[in-house]
Formats: sequence, structure tokens, C-alpha cells
Amino acid sequence: MNEIKSLYIIVEGQTDARILHTLLNCTRYKKVYHIPAGGFANLSSMATTIRLMQAPKEAANKIVVAFDADSEKKNVINDRIATMRYLTGADYDNRIGVFCFVPTIDVALFPKGFPKNKGDVVELTEYIIKHLEELREMDIIKAIQAFIDEI
Repeated sequence: MNEIKSLYIIVEGQTDARILHTLLNCTRYKKVYHIPAGGFANLSSMATTIRLMQAPKEAANKIVVAFDADSEKKNVINDRIATMRYLTGADYDNRIGVFCFVPTIDVALFPKGFPKNKGDVVELTEYIIKHLEELREMDIIKAIQAFIDEI
């Protein structure tokens, strides 16, 4: 099947889901699900459940797992990525993409400072739209977008 069906973007929190929803172009997919899983430990469980519910090797559906490193130490970052890849099966299933924000999504995407009230959806969205092109040029966003776009 070459038809693109569903995209699952699994993140830690609701704000992370909002940020990626605004930044990523997912128009190639019929259905896009932004899933805040509630923390690092829950991400792999959610991704694995979705992967196992899919038909084997169903290339039309993709799963993005994006999380915070919660550290700037290279060994911690590498361990978190390796752990997530292992737990989700990303090493052998090319439908799963694993992406890590260093040290957090807030710091990685908003080095000049996050909007004043992080929980204010309107303020956050306006900030992202104002800086949309600049944010989309960041390496991590370009990497996620490239994974989403590849068939």
C-alpha cells in the first residue's frame, strides 16, 4: 500500500503536542493524532501499542516519538534515545521515528525565552506563528519533518 493513512505524534505533554501540531506540516496524512503520553516512561508503551495494532509492515502509517533529554550530558542523551529506540522497536521498524529535544523542547526551540505564560494556548500559538519560519529551520524540526515526509 502506497497510500498514506495515519500519523501518530507521541509526546510527553499537552504543550509539546500543541507546539509540534503548529510547527509540522502533516497535510499528506488523512489522520493526524497528537498524543500527550504524560512522561518518558509512557511514550514507549503508547508507541508499542499503536505499532502492534497496525498491520505488520504497514508503511502507510507512521509514529513519531518526541521527548525531552532532561539533560545536556551526551551519555544521558544517547542512553535515552537508545532506550526509546529499543523499547519502541524503531531499530527494525522504519515506521517509527525517535526524536530527542536537548535539554527540553522549551529550551531547544525557544532559546531566546519561551512565551511568558507557557500554559496560555493563544499566546503560545501567536508566538510560534510569529517565529514559524525560524522554528521550522531548526535541525530537530527539520529532522522530524523529513521523517514525516518520507514514504
